[in-house]
Amino acid sequence: MKPYISVLITAYNRRGYLRFAVKSVLNQNFDKPFEVIIIKNFEDPYVDKLSITKGNIKVLNLSNEPIGAYIARGLEEAEGEVVTFLDDDDAFRSNKLKYLYNIFSTNDNIGYFHHLAYVINSENKVIGESIGGPIKEIKLKLEDNLKSSYLCKLVNIGSIMSSIAVRRDVLIRWLPYLRKLFNSPDLFVTLAAFYSGVTLLHEPIKLAYYRVHGNQVSLPWSQSIEVLKVRFMRSSIMNYYGFEYLRSVFRELDKIPLWCNPLGGYSYNVVGLVLRGADRRKVLRVSSYALLRGLMDRSPWRVLSGFLGLLYQLDGGFVRYLINKYYVIRYGLS
Repeated sequence: MKPYISVLITAYNRRGYLRFAVKSVLNQNFDKPFEVIIIKNFEDPYVDKLSITKGNIKVLNLSNEPIGAYIARGLEEAEGEVVTFLDDDDAFRSNKLKYLYNIFSTNDNIGYFHHLAYVINSENKVIGESIGGPIKEIKLKLEDNLKSSYLCKLVNIGSIMSSIAVRRDVLIRWLPYLRKLFNSPDLFVTLAAFYSGVTLLHEPIKLAYYRVHGNQVSLPWSQSIEVLKVRFMRSSIMNYYGFEYLRSVFRELDKIPLWCNPLGGYSYNVVGLVLRGADRRKVLRVSSYALLRGLMDRSPWRVLSGFLGLLYQLDGGFVRYLINKYYVIRYGLS
């Protein structure tokens, strides 16, 4: 029987948590047909064997291509009407697929669904109750008179790939753009669904586990200040040019208010650009986003990074000195 739901698990150069992620899908409390498609760039005896022993699992081995190419390949292989995503270091709660089935099978107008997640650490212990979006239900659909506040709500329900499910047909027309995507796949899928004209639904229910550890792009921490700086610089550049690519595909992003621009969401976007010695105009742009967003949501770290970015316009060397000194003193990094 054809599966109703396809689960796409992507893994790139990271083996440590993949088995836990796969098991969280196989242990679902769900009695309808579903399939699991694992797209990775390395060999794993346990996972590779599953494609032989389990009839509903496909394993695709790709080379070092952009993350968008991994997702696009999975979508091409998927047979389910609904596709949901899982990063290799995250996990599903046991009731997720059943919940998705009830949402999509009883609401033909819903084309995209987003939910919250628990936060877990590297030992699989819950360390946070909620992450990934608003704590109230939000329903959005493309309107002729697109207001900037509408785009703010859209961005707020477009984070964490493991919290997203979408009808497969919605994304097929976007495959040429998706294949070139190298960053922010969660926001891409959200925008693609929105501009396809379907209804987007966010519910403040926690159906996944989002893992915090030292090797993720969104939280690039480290025990070494040199490694930390490299990660900050790499992540900030990827986020900056990743957003530029999204703007080239979805031109309406130019209408998004400064205070809810995704580039202002992480303070390290400013810190990384400063440490890299980036062009002052780039730093000014991102620091303005961080400052305004920090003032709106009362985030001291965003406000501080925004001010540092403004100070960078006057004396970049001094700001880099302050940042280095802070991490040495605050975290004892060397």
